[in-house]
Amino acid sequence: MGHWARFPGQLAVLAVATASAWAQPTAGSGAAPTARIAVFGRWAEPRTILEFREEPNGELSGRVVALMEPVYLPEDGFGPVGAPRRDDNNPDEALRNRPMLDLNLLSNYRFDGKRWQGNIYDPEDGGTYASRLWVDASGDLHMRGYLGIPLLGRTAVFKPVSLCADHIVEMLQKVGLDDCTEGARDRLPPGH
Repeated sequence: MGHWARFPGQLAVLAVATASAWAQPTAGSGAAPTARIAVFGRWAEPRTILEFREEPNGELSGRVVALMEPVYLPEDGFGPVGAPRRDDNNPDEALRNRPMLDLNLLSNYRFDGKRWQGNIYDPEDGGTYASRLWVDASGDLHMRGYLGIPLLGRTAVFKPVSLCADHIVEMLQKVGLDDCTEGARDRLPPGH
C-alpha cells in the first residue's frame, strides 16, 4: 500500500489544486482584461452569496450579501435566537459584534495582470489567508485560500447568482433582495 493510499483525501486535494493551477489565466493568454472584470458581481455557493466589486482605490472587495441562515437558530447554542448573525469567531474580540451581512472578507486584494489576489478572512474559523480569485472557462468563480503556497489550501466554487437556482432565490428572499425577478441582473458594471 503506497503512501497516498493511506491519505486518499490528500491525493484528491493535490489533484484539484494542480488542475486549478492549470485552469487559471496565464500571461500572454489574452485573458487579462476579461479576467479583471469577470469576478465582478454576485456569486453563490450553497450557503452564502458574495458580491465582488472594485473599490475606488483599485482593490477588490468581497462582501457577504446573503446567507442561507442569516439569523441565529436554536440549535446554534449561542447568539440570541432570531438575531442577525455576527462575526463570532473573529480573533479580535472588539470585532466579534460585526454583522455577517455586508462583511468585507477581502483585504489588500489587487489585480496582478493575470488574476486577483490578496488576503481573505474566513469567518468560520477567524483566520486570514492568502487568496486568489478567478473565473474558469465554464463561468464558475474559484476562490482559493491558502497558507504559504497555493498548493496548501482549499478552493470554494461559486456560481453566478443570475442562475437563480432554488437555493439562491431562497437566500436572496431571506435578506429582502430580488435579484431573480424578471429583468434583474447580478452583474455590476466595472467600477460600480
